Amino acid sequence: AGGSCMLVEDDFPAEVEELPMIDCVQSHTHEIYATVDYTESDVYPGFGELEAYAQTACLTEFDEFVGISAFDSSLSFSWLLPTLDGWNEEDDRAVLCVLQDADGARLVGTMRQSKRT
Repeated sequence: AGGSCMLVEDDFPAEVEELPMIDCVQSHTHEIYATVDYTESDVYPGFGELEAYAQTACLTEFDEFVGISAFDSSLSFSWLLPTLDGWNEEDDRAVLCVLQDADGARLVGTMRQSKRT
């Protein structure tokens, strides 16, 4: 039980204040599969730099979490980035790597080592 899953009803913005968390055993739309801290700079690097970092980091983490390459899987991935305010006021450096079904179907249970093709 448990896990870090979310039920997102509509379009999910890149910046959110609070995540709609849910237990992974329940039907869900997204799973946070990795949290990677950006440590390249103490100064907020900007959206573009964070996005490039997230793309590489989350791709690597996807392989380890799901057990196969994202290119071979029916799951897709995206990420949530720290905001400028969060960075400066809360010392938030966390890039959250998020997976979902590529066709938008609901998932049940964690995708950890599911090797889902």
